[in-house]
Amino acid sequence: MNKIHRDFHYFGLAGIMPIMRHINSYKRIICLAVLFFSMNGNATFVNPDHYPNIRSGTLPVRDVFLFIKNSYVKKNVYGEHTYWMRYYEGNRRKDEKNGILYTCRGGFLDVAHVRNAIDWVGYIAANVYPYLLKDIETYTHRGEEPTLYTLNFQYPDEYRQLSYEQKARVAKKLSIVVAQQIAYHSLVWHEIVSWSGYIHALYTEKPSGFSFEDNYSNLLGIIIGGLAAESRYPFNEAADYHLKYYINMLEPIEKSEAIEVTESLSNKWWNPKYLLVNNKKIIKRHLDYGQFDEVVRPWQVSGVRACNQRPSEMVELMIPKLDFIEGIDFGQFMEVVMKSNLGWQDKKISYYFKDDPETINNLIPTQHFPSIVEIIRHDLKIIMDDPFADQSGIYFR
Repeated sequence: MNKIHRDFHYFGLAGIMPIMRHINSYKRIICLAVLFFSMNGNATFVNPDHYPNIRSGTLPVRDVFLFIKNSYVKKNVYGEHTYWMRYYEGNRRKDEKNGILYTCRGGFLDVAHVRNAIDWVGYIAANVYPYLLKDIETYTHRGEEPTLYTLNFQYPDEYRQLSYEQKARVAKKLSIVVAQQIAYHSLVWHEIVSWSGYIHALYTEKPSGFSFEDNYSNLLGIIIGGLAAESRYPFNEAADYHLKYYINMLEPIEKSEAIEVTESLSNKWWNPKYLLVNNKKIIKRHLDYGQFDEVVRPWQVSGVRACNQRPSEMVELMIPKLDFIEGIDFGQFMEVVMKSNLGWQDKKISYYFKDDPETINNLIPTQHFPSIVEIIRHDLKIIMDDPFADQSGIYFR
């Protein structure tokens, strides 16, 4: 078994090799949404009444605040994934290990972001499934922020004509891809409102908006969440298994080595002079969330000793999309309309729609997010006084 075939087998992607043969380069691995169309229909969902835990993320910098050191994850010591229950069960499972991790093939990861994304997929899928099973045409979701997502469904005639058993099987598959899309929209939105100065608790999250590990960590969690939701095993066990599998595939390095990589980026990707609450702490921002080609590419670092001082083959991630499920075309199945709903903080978002402030009550992610991010890109370069503030500045031959 050659290297690329080993990689696909390790990812559980062997079934999509015929598709990948049409791709010019075998140096990139794209996690296609077609994965989720081969599911067995016996998905184990989370309890829909249990709202996900929101774990606090961190940034790939030296210090969190003053002399408080940042949190890094030890290689192969990730704890056990625990959706909701870690705060409510009498017998607590082993604590999760969250923090920053560096991987040779996927760059920096914020493991808390990965876990949050996993749980959002599980939660949304569990809640939207009964709606799909009953052909209900509207579903409303609220994410981490008060923002409301209205999902309007147009059911194909072929779907409506299925028997209950057939519909249950298709609805499970469909609910997972719907959940992946909505969860990813909400996570991109979180980065947008963070950059815009949204105050979640007592402080602005602007310094962390679109930091250089966010988009990749979020999408990785979206993909793993889909695998966990479709598994026959309990959600936590499946999430734990796939999380460790994927991290190992991305070739993680030791904690001490990851800290060395972070230090090497001082004054390049982050500024040691500023506190974490300062917007200029993170110098470089990763603004490409897949809006151009539905693919997110990680930022890798050159000269990493643990990666043999050369870049390993990059693992690119593809945003799952609605397509054919068991021969039924769901490509035009869902319309998503968002209402910002941030109260007095809506003015932070209406900045992007000066000509029509009411747009914040009728946001369409695929239509409006790209233009918002381009404004952010423009502002970022001015604030940082760097025309390349949206680029890593690290290139490989």
